[in-house]
Amino acid sequence: ESAMEAEKREGERQETLQIAAIHHIPWLEDRHTLSDGRVCIRLTTAANEFDAVTLRHAFHYAEGEPFAHATDIPMERMWRDENREVWQVVFAPRD
Repeated sequence: ESAMEAEKREGERQETLQIAAIHHIPWLEDRHTLSDGRVCIRLTTAANEFDAVTLRHAFHYAEGEPFAHATDIPMERMWRDENREVWQVVFAPRD
């Protein structure tokens, strides 16, 4: 399979993304700061919906487009049951 074919296949997969399969509440247990200043982000997805999840962390104080200076951080699957999966990443934000 060529790189172009793989990219096209990935684009088709992204087009079928079901936003209803993702649950994230940006406070309480889904986002909190640890005592050392790192940030913990969690989200819940429908079971077997994603092979991998990546958090795109933008630097919102940069001039211009914030996502031009974004960092992609792979999330780790913490647990799953027959209905859902919980993904988590812990990272030190750039200030």
